[in-house]
Amino acid sequence: MADDLIPSPETFDVGAEFRFKAAQAAIRRECGWHVAPSVTHTIRLDGTGGTTLLLPSKHVTAIDSLLLDGVEHVRDLRWSTAGSMVLTGGVRFPDLPGGIEVTLTDGWELDEVPDVQMIMLDIAARVMSAPGTVASQSTNGSSVTYRSSADGGVPNVALFASERQALAPYRLSWGAKP
Repeated sequence: MADDLIPSPETFDVGAEFRFKAAQAAIRRECGWHVAPSVTHTIRLDGTGGTTLLLPSKHVTAIDSLLLDGVEHVRDLRWSTAGSMVLTGGVRFPDLPGGIEVTLTDGWELDEVPDVQMIMLDIAARVMSAPGTVASQSTNGSSVTYRSSADGGVPNVALFASERQALAPYRLSWGAKP
């Protein structure tokens, strides 16, 4: 049996740090990748046997390693900041699940994306000021009953349409939700 997502709900702290992380996670889910800050990390990808591949990123600044089925091929690679990779010299990406391992640096520096930071702050502030999750709602009577965080209610971390629109330039145009 898998571990619980929240092992001890009675002692779990739904404080500011948790809510900021929840807001950041909502932005990352909306965009399909981490956006910021710039980080170096290694990812495994599936190949299709071709010479081109898209990375799950919209701002790549370095590719340090490209292992194809365990063999280094970074010298055979041409790539763009937008996240596309092309192999040269007759080399092809393997048609193999997880056969591609890329070590890359991607994401914007924090001072380059104050708009994304502001959206995160707005979401976190909204979540912190909300009284809890909606337990019941009536439309014509205009009444809303909340479940407090003490009763296990955590405010919704949903993004407004205006926030989704502002995040559109950072959203992956492939492999992510439209």
